Amino acid sequence: MNPMKTLLLSFCLVAGTHLAAQDGLPLNPGAAPSKTGSSSSAFFTGVVFGETKPLKEDVDFFTKLLTALEKRDYASFVGDGESAFKALPEGQFDSVVTQLAPKLGGSHEATYLGALQQKGYRVTLWKVSFKDGSDDMLATLSVRNGRIGGFFIR
Repeated sequence: MNPMKTLLLSFCLVAGTHLAAQDGLPLNPGAAPSKTGSSSSAFFTGVVFGETKPLKEDVDFFTKLLTALEKRDYASFVGDGESAFKALPEGQFDSVVTQLAPKLGGSHEATYLGALQQKGYRVTLWKVSFKDGSDDMLATLSVRNGRIGGFFIR
C-alpha cells in the first residue's frame, strides 16, 4: 500500500504538571511509590488514521481546478465557487496561470493526503508530484455545501 494514500496523523502532548500518586502506585512503571506526591511530566502519544479516500465531490472539484489552470480557463476555474471565490479577479487568475501552467502541463500525479474541518469547510490536502523530479507542490481545496470556498497551491 502506498503510504501517501493513508494520512497518518500523530500527535504528542507534553505537559508539565504536578501529579500526585494515588493509592501508593507508581506514576510510571519504573517509579517508586511516592508518599507525599510527585512532580512529573506527562507524555501522551497517539495515532489517528484519517480518511483513506477523498469524497467523489472533492476529486471532481480538484481535477476540474487543475484542468482549468492547465487550460487557462477562468470560467471553469471559478464556476463551482462560492460568491467570494467567483470574485477572484481574472487578472489574478492569469498571473497564477502564467506561473503554474507550464509546470502543470507536464506529466504530474496528484495524491490525496487527507482532510480537515476548518471554519465550516471540509479542507482536503493534495500532493502534486512531477515526473521530471522537480519539487512537489501542496494543494488545499476548501469545500462547503457543494461549493468551492478556496483553492491554494504552493
